[in-house]
Amino acid sequence: MFMQRGSFFLVAQSLLLVAYSTVLSRSGSPLHSGLVASRIIAGFGLAIAVMWMVTSYLHLSYVLHLRERMLANVPEYRDTRLPWEKKQPRWARRVDILVLLAYGVPVLASILWVMLLSLV
Repeated sequence: MFMQRGSFFLVAQSLLLVAYSTVLSRSGSPLHSGLVASRIIAGFGLAIAVMWMVTSYLHLSYVLHLRERMLANVPEYRDTRLPWEKKQPRWARRVDILVLLAYGVPVLASILWVMLLSLV
């Protein structure tokens, strides 16, 4: 579910970015109504990116809680996870791919929309 939600938000962001670029490229002058429409689209893009971060936080906290419970109560999981973690390079043990996906991509999307809002 975590990955599916991320994919949904990523598709929504992509569609808004296409709409933004289409509206902006169709407007002939900077004072054209395309400027207002592009700002509205960028505002929605930023709002969806913030919703993505909040949703990711809530879902990630649940997934991490499940991981802790499984380590404590499911010996097969513990016997698989711990040796795998030990084989990873030290820097990789400090990076959790779920955290990167939960916060990294939505933060980048937010930065994109803020930059686009500041340009127009």
